[in-house]
Amino acid sequence: MRSTPLLGLALVSLGLFACAEGIGDAGDPYVGSGVDGGDASSGAGGSTGGSAGSTGGKGGSTGGTGGATGGTGGATGGTGGATGGTGGATGGTGGSGPCVAPGGGFCDLYPQSGCFFGDGCYVLDAASGMTDCAPNSGLGAGDQCTYLNDCAAGLSCIGSGCKQLCNVDSDCPGAGASCFQVTYDPGSGVPADVPCLKVCTDQCDPVNPSGVCSPGMNCDAQSAKNVSPGSSACYWTGSTNTGACSAANWQCAPGSVCVNDSTCRRWCKVNGTDCGATTCQAAGYYVGNQQYGFCP
Repeated sequence: MRSTPLLGLALVSLGLFACAEGIGDAGDPYVGSGVDGGDASSGAGGSTGGSAGSTGGKGGSTGGTGGATGGTGGATGGTGGATGGTGGATGGTGGSGPCVAPGGGFCDLYPQSGCFFGDGCYVLDAASGMTDCAPNSGLGAGDQCTYLNDCAAGLSCIGSGCKQLCNVDSDCPGAGASCFQVTYDPGSGVPADVPCLKVCTDQCDPVNPSGVCSPGMNCDAQSAKNVSPGSSACYWTGSTNTGACSAANWQCAPGSVCVNDSTCRRWCKVNGTDCGATTCQAAGYYVGNQQYGFCP
């Protein structure tokens, strides 16, 4: 076990969400999102079985002829029997446990283990997933951050926000919460997975991000259209823009998102009153079981 500051792990080398990087299809607020996460490990059971045999026999026959007056003999016979059976099958499925990255390391990300009390386990190398223990600043889920170890043990700084580490969806709290694979740009422009680094969505409210996310952070729906319950996540915007936007300048103020008419539109809850006298235009995005749309 070691305790080493991770001063070089700026978030810019890692990313979970590519929110609003372009103007999408009608009703789509952004292009690109995190990729689905999966089980860290799994195994399958085996099967055994056997078959029964069969036995049987056949009867015989005898006969004879009479004398001058004639006579006929008799015949007797029988058939054998058969018995048989079928074998059985047994099997089981494996479970999930700590993910072991190709690069190894001094600790496990989830569940956290291998570090001194108070230290957290963080990714030291994005390509190999190698881990190391480090002290941290103790920031909580949804807090704005810069370095991976700004966040408390069990969390990591992704999208400039501290997010809970996980292996599978069931590790994440909240209806519709998902465990997403974190990616990075290895220099080719094509995202690659950071081995064993997965984080939970925040389940923040796009209308009111500050309920979960730190000031200055926005909240976007992350699940595909018409998926309910759905997920959402905090990300840094730093923008106060509520007007025109574009693929090159897509950042909007918290509570708003750049839509396909090149305007920052306010998020709203379908059948709610977020748009005042006007009606929320349903967009098919859900957080939990609540559908969201945009104010006209």
